[in-house]
Formats: sequence, structure tokens, C-alpha cells
Amino acid sequence: MYAAYAAILVSVYHRSNYLERSISNEGDYERHALMERLTLMDNEDCYNQLRMGKDAFARLVTILRGTGRLRNNAHSNVEEQVAKFLHIVDDVFLKQPDGLKCPQEIKDNTKFWPYFKDCIGAIDGSHFRVKVSNDVVQRYRGRKYYPTQNVLAACSFDLKFTYVLPGWEGSASDSRILDNALVRDFDKLIVPQGKYYLADAGFQLKTGFLTPYRSTRYHLKEYSVHQPENAREVFNLRHSSLRNAIERAFGVLKKRFPIIASGTEPHYPVDTQSDIILACCILHNYLMGVDPDERLIAEVDRELFSEEAEFESMVLSLAEKCKEGEILREKIAMDMWKDYNRNR
Repeated sequence: MYAAYAAILVSVYHRSNYLERSISNEGDYERHALMERLTLMDNEDCYNQLRMGKDAFARLVTILRGTGRLRNNAHSNVEEQVAKFLHIVDDVFLKQPDGLKCPQEIKDNTKFWPYFKDCIGAIDGSHFRVKVSNDVVQRYRGRKYYPTQNVLAACSFDLKFTYVLPGWEGSASDSRILDNALVRDFDKLIVPQGKYYLADAGFQLKTGFLTPYRSTRYHLKEYSVHQPENAREVFNLRHSSLRNAIERAFGVLKKRFPIIASGTEPHYPVDTQSDIILACCILHNYLMGVDPDERLIAEVDRELFSEEAEFESMVLSLAEKCKEGEILREKIAMDMWKDYNRNR
């Protein structure tokens, strides 16, 4: 696992391919030279290299050094060890909700309160490209033409991940992964009694997981022109507005850490990538608390809105074609019925 966290150091500290090759080819001297340059950077340069500002990075190092488990040694300083020790702070930056308090984002919004007062977050799966051997590649082929792993994650409404389960093959459905997450001996998903997550229609409606009505308008863009016309549409609209926190969280995560979002095949195995994804989620949570980057969040929101617009256009096109088919079918059926009654 430490090798994976070393890899995340490469991506967080030195995200360009050139710097990654430099670390590999030049060895310790180049690595230490790069770390020295980091200390001399201004905040913007540090942000470009580390995906976080200098203050956020310094505070993270201070937190980890304060545990007493990280200290400089003959081979590396604390900054270089940060990624190795991310697993130490899992319980600090990656916590499942206990359900004792209603999320503030719900309490402060009359569209959600008191209707979703027992909701503790949103849950969904997201795909990440992986490198696997040819003998198992078909198991990892799902929505994409290339192999992926399907990562199940839950988040709070401030876009922090509360549960992350990486490693499942891309062909595995979200519902199947969720069923496993609920019965695992290790890394089990826990839903407090009487509480629930919001999930999309890809999941089964059951205790602990509230899904939208099927065969009813759901996506936010679908209500941009035509307002809800009945109780189910109002529910779906507000469900979608709240549930899309998980889509936003995944969007910010992938934009902040390109190493896990690239469309090119990774050069490391799937197990290592799973550790890297978990490490990125932990860093994401820390940064959402001290350096959330509102510009990045706004960019993700614009892209999600654009994707929904494209989806709506596709749905309307399919609906129009379906209507044309229904008209044709109805005409043929009525002509048949007339001739049938005339001839019997």
C-alpha cells in the first residue's frame, strides 16, 4: 500500500509527465530538488503543482507531524512521507455519518426541510480507467469501451466523501456493489437506524436508500422550462437537486487529481489505483474543509448542467421518435380492426 501512496505523491506534488519522469530517472537528487523548489513557490505555483495552496499543504503536514507518527529521517522528510501516512488519518478525514444531526444543507433549505430530515447523504458509483491483464479484461468492461473499475462512494452535502469502496470490476452494477458494501466484514457501509441515503434509479428502493420515482421526470434540466405538475415530479426534482452532491463530489475529485481521471491507460495495476483513489478522496476531504476552490466547484457545476442539457435533448429526441412510432402503430391497429369487423 505504501507504494500506492508514493504514487499519489507523484501526482499531487508533480502532476506533469515531465516531472514524473524526472523522479523516475534522476533518483533521490531530483526528488529532493523538486521538494526544495516547492518551498520557494508562491501560492499559485504551489496550487498548480500540489493541487492545493501553500497554507493548506503546510497545515496538512502540521496535522500529520502532530500525530507523532511522522518525523524527518535520513531518507525522507515529512513532506515526502505525507502520502504514505494518509491511511493513518482515514478516521479523521473519512468518516461515516452517525445520523445524530440533520445536515445543515437540509435544515437551511425549505425545499428540503423537513421532508429529507432523516437523509444523511448521497451515494453513487463512478468509473475510473484501469490496467488489467487480457484474461480478466472483459470483467472490467462496462459502460466504456476500455476497462474500468466501479468505485462506490457516499458523500455529505458539503461534498466530502464519507464512504469509499474502490476495486470492483467495471461490469459490476451499482446495486451489486452496494449489496456487498452492506455485508462486508471490513470497510462495511453503515446506515444508522431510521436514516437513509439518496440514490439514483440505478439502485433498488429499500430501507436505507431512497430512490426517485421511475417513469417520471427526474433530471434538473428537465424542469428548467416546465415546472412540476404533480407530487411525484416535485419529489423527483428536489431529490435530484439534493442527490447531485455525489456527482459534484466525484467531479471535483477527478478535476483536482488528473492521475485518476485520465482517459489513457494507467501504468500501474488496479490494486495500486484503488489505493490512489482512496488517498485522493482523503486529500479531497481535507481540502474541502480548508481550501475548497470555489472556481473548481463552479466549473464542475457548469459541466454537469451542460451534460444534463445534452441528456434532455437526447431524451426529447427519443420521445419524439417514440411518439411517431406510437402514431403509426395505432393507425395500423385501427385499420386492421376496421377491416376485421367488416369481414367477419
